[in-house]
Amino acid sequence: MHQEGKINNWLNYKRPCGPKCISSILEKGVAKMPEITAQSFNHVALWVKDVRKSADWYVEYLGLQEASASEHRIFLKLADGGVLALFETSDTDKIGIGVHHLAFNLPNQKKVSALETLRQQNISLLQRGPNLSFQDPDGYWIHFS
Repeated sequence: MHQEGKINNWLNYKRPCGPKCISSILEKGVAKMPEITAQSFNHVALWVKDVRKSADWYVEYLGLQEASASEHRIFLKLADGGVLALFETSDTDKIGIGVHHLAFNLPNQKKVSALETLRQQNISLLQRGPNLSFQDPDGYWIHFS
């Protein structure tokens, strides 16, 4: 394959390609994939039965802040900038499956008091592995890390 064909094939993947990577393609004849290093949690998206009920639960019991909302989705922001996206569906086969659990970071000194607060709010706690876990209104398991 000639140089132009190699560049066009690589660009068809729709990856950003600046002067440095084009130069690399021309010099070596092949595109080198960039190394990817994920930096932090960005978001988790969940299907829920009632988007408002679920969003209110996360705000009231876990202190998340509503970032944006539309008719069938609400995005909630965690203190560190991570996002929990809630998508409403009437398809009950989607609700509560596909995600094993959610783990939210919480300083060690605050875990016990947070669990006690949940218990006082009649949120059931269950020992699952090494963690005390609880469920949201749609059955997703949550624990603090």
